[in-house]
Amino acid sequence: MAETESNREWDIKIDEINFSHEVMFKETLDDVRLLKSVIKTWGRLNTLNPDVLIIDGYRYVADWAGFFWAKKNKKKIIRL
Repeated sequence: MAETESNREWDIKIDEINFSHEVMFKETLDDVRLLKSVIKTWGRLNTLNPDVLIIDGYRYVADWAGFFWAKKNKKKIIRL
């Protein structure tokens, strides 16, 4: 979603990530407007159309957007 959150100090070495990934927001995740987060998450899921969605929590509105997208599209949800 985003490279960092305001409550975390991650040292992410983007060039060392060896799998396909996308950072949707350059600002901290906490600074992303709720509607922007929902629209972008829903849009990316529509484009990617995954068979399974892994959701690691429900703290952010994007987690809920993914959950409802998966329910609407009858996709499997794995909750961590």
